[in-house]
Amino acid sequence: MRYIFLQSFSVDKKEESVQGEVEVTKDWEVFRDHFPGYPILPGALILEIMAQHTVALMLELKQDKKSRNTYPDTS
Repeated sequence: MRYIFLQSFSVDKKEESVQGEVEVTKDWEVFRDHFPGYPILPGALILEIMAQHTVALMLELKQDKKSRNTYPDTS
């Protein structure tokens, strides 16, 4: 199963933050095995949701800045 959680998000460039929404439905495949009758979203998926939104924030902020090389320019 493939999990993509970037359904919608907005970036506040001034605060360098991102706010997003993920629609969790009770028919997600993960809930079939993760405590049937008492579905709980696994922590690993919560971390993945945060990671995907963080990458979106980084990409959005990078568009406004020149790419920075952390190594000295030897040319």
